[in-house]
Amino acid sequence: AVLDWAMITEYIISSSTALLSAEYAKRSHLLTLEQQHARIKEIELTIGAIQQQNRLAALLLSVPPAIVLFYFTTNILKTLGVDDGVADSVADFTNYAAFALPGMLLRVAEYNFLYSINKENFLSIVMLTDIALGVILTGLLVPGYLGLPQLGVKGSGIAALLQSIIICTMLFTYSLKNKDIRLFKLYETRPNNNLRYTKEIITLGLPLVFTSGIANLSELIRNILVGNLGAEHLQISQTYMSWSYIVTSLVCVFAKVGGIEVGQQLGLNRYQQMKKVGNTSTLLCLSIITPAVVLAPLLSSQLSSVFLSEELIHSHKDLLSTLFLLAFVTNAFYGTQNSLNENLKNLKDTLFTSATTVTSYV
Repeated sequence: AVLDWAMITEYIISSSTALLSAEYAKRSHLLTLEQQHARIKEIELTIGAIQQQNRLAALLLSVPPAIVLFYFTTNILKTLGVDDGVADSVADFTNYAAFALPGMLLRVAEYNFLYSINKENFLSIVMLTDIALGVILTGLLVPGYLGLPQLGVKGSGIAALLQSIIICTMLFTYSLKNKDIRLFKLYETRPNNNLRYTKEIITLGLPLVFTSGIANLSELIRNILVGNLGAEHLQISQTYMSWSYIVTSLVCVFAKVGGIEVGQQLGLNRYQQMKKVGNTSTLLCLSIITPAVVLAPLLSSQLSSVFLSEELIHSHKDLLSTLFLLAFVTNAFYGTQNSLNENLKNLKDTLFTSATTVTSYV
């Protein structure tokens, strides 16, 4: 519930790039001209207002469910008929992880802000630190290494909370100290314009939330159907899907950056350049996937050995090769779709992207 809510509402917060990238492009363009100081200051304040209200949207979407999870997890699960012992164990996790939820969405807000203002170098450092912290903290606290107590599932929740605190501290310290970001006056009070930008971000993101919900439901149904075939088939399914997700994640990064560039060109009214950027982004995504489509079936046994026993790989060798091929061919279409969807999102069109994505999942 914690992770699904974070992933679903992430789409709302990510919609802020459609507003931020266009405004930042206008500012960058005006910096090359003379006698435009007043207009530059106006745009900088607009960018600051958008990000302030983006943070507010992140808190509005995370604090209420965090409170519900903290106080009512056990009761909700027991009402649904979950065993008392399991419900208590889940509560051990959510008592800590629930309060990581605001940090998860605030991180998304800051990540998209830094993407939009071309701070990719620092963002790369933070994201790598984020991944490393998740692995290290969970690896230490769950089994209890280096003399630490063995906390089990509670340790996973504590790790998620500590991870959120550390990464948010890095991000907010950077936004306080960086001279370029200080121009946006993120920590100064200003008229909220009836939360105009918060409303616009949520409005843009809501269709994507529905899409994400359908995607999660589709994944759940797939796992149930495969699971009914037996544990071996479920293991095989999770193996090729895990490798597929790795390639997909890489494609999503390039698609997001391409979408932001499209938004910046829109802010400058450079429509021909916008089209070129969009097409280049889509071709780049395809260029990443194409080698994987060729190599994955050939290396299916080696890739599967990370997760599966040699006996299981040998007995299902042809099936694994076929599944890897199908998965990565599907990824080629998904990469194209994701790139086009990011471009459209930064053109403030989320209804069409949601409709096409939902249709594909159905």
